[in-house]
Amino acid sequence: MTIAKTRIVRLASPAAATLRGIRGRSERIIFVTTMPGKSWRKFTKRHIINKPMTMKINCMKSSIVIISAITSLAHCANAVPFGDDVAFLKQHTEIIVLSDQSGKAEVAVSPAWQGRVMTSTAGAADGISFGWINRELIASGIMVPHINVFGGEDRFWLGPEGGQFSIFFAKGAKFELADWFTPAPLDTLPFKVARQSRTEATFTSEFAVTNYSGVRFEVAVKRTVRLLTPAAVWKNLGLPPAKGVSLVACDSKSVLCSLSSD
Repeated sequence: MTIAKTRIVRLASPAAATLRGIRGRSERIIFVTTMPGKSWRKFTKRHIINKPMTMKINCMKSSIVIISAITSLAHCANAVPFGDDVAFLKQHTEIIVLSDQSGKAEVAVSPAWQGRVMTSTAGAADGISFGWINRELIASGIMVPHINVFGGEDRFWLGPEGGQFSIFFAKGAKFELADWFTPAPLDTLPFKVARQSRTEATFTSEFAVTNYSGVRFEVAVKRTVRLLTPAAVWKNLGLPPAKGVSLVACDSKSVLCSLSSD
């Protein structure tokens, strides 16, 4: 099985959902949807399950759920093994690897990059690494001023990015890209590891940000990344397990609390 390119399919409603023109054996398909659960499950059952494709589904709910599934563990032509990505990352930063009982479903998380999910696999160390990792930037050891795009699959983020309440523009700055800077707590400052198990890791951080209007916010963050069991994933999708499909899924939950007295 080879993957020639990646296509992003945005699904606003069942009526807009179509796989016309998509060839599963030659493309990685990323589905992004906010359609109701019942409609999504109906679409999934009709169009996705039992199709010969590599798929990656991002479902946004109260927390973020990432589900990656593959119908074959055969290597793709240009795919990087999960073990190689993890070994590379560990040369430059601490990495926590969450794993299920079988050892096949694994998720790599970085405390230094705010508890970011960097990559995942459904096939253990030799399986396909689903995440994108910016090896060039990471290996350089150089921090760039506006934003450090280390890569990954899921991250902690705050906004707004622009406007009078933006935390990316200093007070009095022009609303131009040259004056847009990602706050360090969202970019380069690490989160602490508060708790860790084989399938779950919790990170915490306390920091302050000031918006364009000059208002300072002191906050505490608690972020948990949890590996889901296959049974939980199929239940989440509202579908029976599909024969020949191996999958990995995790969800992240971030809680933000104000520490400011006012």
